[in-house]
Amino acid sequence: MFANYWIYLISLPKEEQVNQLIILLISVSVLFIICGIILFLKLKFKDKIKNKFFQKFLEKF
Repeated sequence: MFANYWIYLISLPKEEQVNQLIILLISVSVLFIICGIILFLKLKFKDKIKNKFFQKFLEKF
């Protein structure tokens, strides 16, 4: 899949390559931010919460 996208990216004109790389960078950045927020919530509330359902939910992440 990565190789197919790489071939597609190489075949694009320079302006479209830059646009595609920016979109890819923004997508990966958003995913890292979401994962960081979830990890922060998990570490902050894991021991302090009395709600067992929410603790099980946090443990699954």
